[in-house]
Amino acid sequence: MIDYLKIYTLLSKEALEDVERQFNEDRASRLAQKTLAYEVTKLVHGVERADSVKRISEVLFGGGDYHQLTAVDFEALKIELPVVEVKLNETPLHEVLVSAGLASSNGEARRFLEGNAIYINGQQIPLEQTTLQDVDVINGHAVIRRGKNTSAVIDLIQ
Repeated sequence: MIDYLKIYTLLSKEALEDVERQFNEDRASRLAQKTLAYEVTKLVHGVERADSVKRISEVLFGGGDYHQLTAVDFEALKIELPVVEVKLNETPLHEVLVSAGLASSNGEARRFLEGNAIYINGQQIPLEQTTLQDVDVINGHAVIRRGKNTSAVIDLIQ
């Protein structure tokens, strides 16, 4: 992995040595792979896009705080994930799940909700919650997830 960093990035010798040292101390952290992904994205798409992708990855896969996501991050997510338009405090969550493709039917969606398998912005939905609430909104959006890896973006409409 360090060889790839030397070939495909513009990191200084000192930075490469630091990444290699940290990577060898804790290979499970995948620091070398993450550094390579960030640096290549930065070269190809620019610093802003690389920072956005890093923030999104940390939130979706690393347990980061969803409130870190910016409006630009949500626009990037909308390219990669299914998007469902929702009216705040109106559209039932079981309909949101079906529209987003996270459930195949209203009945299945209700079972997911009753089984605490649904998360909004990384937080498990309380059983009594039936619609998207004001507190669930970040920059006019939210991320709804079923289980560990199946997500969609909620786009709020008036």
